[in-house]
Amino acid sequence: MQLTVTLDDPKMYTKPWVALDKQALKLLPPDFSLSETRCSPSELANYDSLVSTPIVK
Repeated sequence: MQLTVTLDDPKMYTKPWVALDKQALKLLPPDFSLSETRCSPSELANYDSLVSTPIVK
């Protein structure tokens, strides 16, 4: 399987941009688990306040 990404944004690019890198896709085992990751400390703090940190009553 191959995934091709094309960005077509005339305000930012003079012509459509096509990703040239190819990455092999493979089927992972049924017990494979992928954890979510956060991009910035502010996202992590927001996630912790909403989901991760339990409210103690």
